[in-house]
Amino acid sequence: MLPETLSLWNRRFFDIKRANPLGAFWQLKQYPMVLWVLLVFFLYWFAESIWLSIWAFIAKECYDWSSFSIGLSYSVFGIGQFIVVVLILPYFSKRWSDWRITIVGLLFAAVAMLGYTFATKGWMVYMVCSCTMLEYLVHAPIRAIASAQVPTNVQGELQGAMTSVVSLSLIFGSVFYVFLFECFTDKNALFYFSGAPFVGGFLLLVVAMAIFALRVR
Repeated sequence: MLPETLSLWNRRFFDIKRANPLGAFWQLKQYPMVLWVLLVFFLYWFAESIWLSIWAFIAKECYDWSSFSIGLSYSVFGIGQFIVVVLILPYFSKRWSDWRITIVGLLFAAVAMLGYTFATKGWMVYMVCSCTMLEYLVHAPIRAIASAQVPTNVQGELQGAMTSVVSLSLIFGSVFYVFLFECFTDKNALFYFSGAPFVGGFLLLVVAMAIFALRVR
């Protein structure tokens, strides 16, 4: 068993009312900046949930990819994320603020959504990925921004709330993207547009950028 890293001085008594996601959100309301960050965090992961929910269906519909090709694309995305987090993020962290890194990551994420929207050939997917993989810069800095707003004895509660936000965004995102994809690829659709889910993701990221730029400092 690992020892407790939080000093005895900073510990607080256990409160059953706070030992759940809703309780954590209720306690965090006293930190308005954190709530704005959580909203941006939710919108970002809501947009990114497209990859977990329907990317395989989009790839099959648009590019007629096999299961191997779809799996390969996930591997490439994962490698890109690894490169950004391990090699590029440390470089920027020494030179830029967390706020600046996050806004750049959100910008690249939005551009990526537009790129995938109009990627008519399979090779274009990899081209867009290679040009916009800085979108993965968002993950760590935005957590650091939220973490800096709360005291030491609220850090665990904050991280639990952020994990809950990710889970909620993935749940709602799956429904949202499946609905969009069906609406624009069904034989009875007003017009065919398989890139509609990416447009939805782009709009979510634009809103996230606007909130982050105006409300988070």
